Amino acid sequence: MTQNQQYQSANGPPARQRLTNLGSTLIAVGSVGLAMASLAILGGNPSLPSSDGRHLLAGALANFALSIVLLVVSVIPLRRGERWAFWVIAVVWLIYGIPILVVDAIYVPSDNLTMTLVPQVIGNIILLAGLVLVRLGSQPSRATASS
Repeated sequence: MTQNQQYQSANGPPARQRLTNLGSTLIAVGSVGLAMASLAILGGNPSLPSSDGRHLLAGALANFALSIVLLVVSVIPLRRGERWAFWVIAVVWLIYGIPILVVDAIYVPSDNLTMTLVPQVIGNIILLAGLVLVRLGSQPSRATASS
């Protein structure tokens, strides 16, 4: 083991790995928040005999399943530095997270707008911050890139 490796092992992971770990933790926290939205949807006790109630249940279950997938991807392959995991999370955010935020901003009644949008905005900011940190942690250092 080189002196540099001994120093790194004695002082924790290198800075880039710490960025990746922090980013993946933020994404995991955001995914748990997404799961909580499902509980809020189900807390209204949707009427299953109606098609609207069944659609609410289906949406809540799909939302919960997606949040579990994001959680697992963020804490296992993303933390290991597997590039595909970054893109899975980024694509889900772009085709699900952002459009739902926009739709809710447009169509949720004004008396529920704050309670609906604030958690989504916070969750999107946390997820975006996590993605940025992971991306920064995955960039090769200048010393490595130039050698």
